[in-house]
Amino acid sequence: MTDTSRAGGLYKDQLYLEGAIRILSQRNSLNFNALLCGKLSLEDYHRPEIYSALNYENQVLPLFMKDMIKYQYCLDQIAKINHIEDIEIVHEDPTSMCE
Repeated sequence: MTDTSRAGGLYKDQLYLEGAIRILSQRNSLNFNALLCGKLSLEDYHRPEIYSALNYENQVLPLFMKDMIKYQYCLDQIAKINHIEDIEIVHEDPTSMCE
């Protein structure tokens, strides 16, 4: 589809998918707490002057991120199932974690 103003042409879906793939492919090197400090792009995340200015005070994590080991394991599973990359599961398999 070339005209996103027509019905069914929501370009944001593609952008969200591309962003999800980028995050999944970099998941083992990202600090997810840092990403939740504000509206932070992956490009800005890697800039030292931005990263050093992040404020974690009063940060409230979503419930699914309270157990970061479980969250990272689930991200590994999502990446593996979707062939984001050939990965070796880094985290142990806690029974039924992602169900």
